[in-house]
Amino acid sequence: MSAIFKIVLVILTLDKTNGQDISNVKQLYTDVFANHQKEVFPKVDQNTPLKISMTMYLMTITKFDEVDETIVILGGLGCSWNDAGISWDPTSYGNKII
Repeated sequence: MSAIFKIVLVILTLDKTNGQDISNVKQLYTDVFANHQKEVFPKVDQNTPLKISMTMYLMTITKFDEVDETIVILGGLGCSWNDAGISWDPTSYGNKII
């Protein structure tokens, strides 16, 4: 049963794996970031607000003291937004996304 499961798993993932052509990826980075200025507000309409998603990740509780009512945690903060200046037509770069 185990061998059959492994064979089925391999067959199901065969069409899901593909590599990217390095020349398309390099050209994409060159074209997209050649004129990109990180100091410019990343919206076409500068009068509308930019939606920024923020997520805090709790990695570990380092210290928890009930008597002193303190807690020390280790975590991370993730921020994401869409930059209107960074866009391209995937068909021009071998249907690559980065």
